[in-house]
Amino acid sequence: MKNLTKYFTYVKYFFISYYGYLTILIIFLVYLTFFDKNNFLDKWKLSGENSDKRTEINKLKKTVEQNQNQAELLRNNKTYLEQYARDSFNMKEENEDVFLFDE
Repeated sequence: MKNLTKYFTYVKYFFISYYGYLTILIIFLVYLTFFDKNNFLDKWKLSGENSDKRTEINKLKKTVEQNQNQAELLRNNKTYLEQYARDSFNMKEENEDVFLFDE
């Protein structure tokens, strides 16, 4: 019994000492880094995914803007519409011949 009391005295002074605080801090940081529900590793991974998604969103916004500009040109400019139809769909007028060359 005397040894047990002596042991608890050492444990008590250990946690009061500098090393006790340091040990508890390290245990707490390890817990937060690996075992917590919202741990740092998952947050870091999600932050990277978030960055990738934001980049993808910006690319898609540029694509949408380009498509809107092209649609506006197709609605309002007859010569652009004719040129687009010729280039994209190989369309031609009735009285002309089209020759396609592979480069």
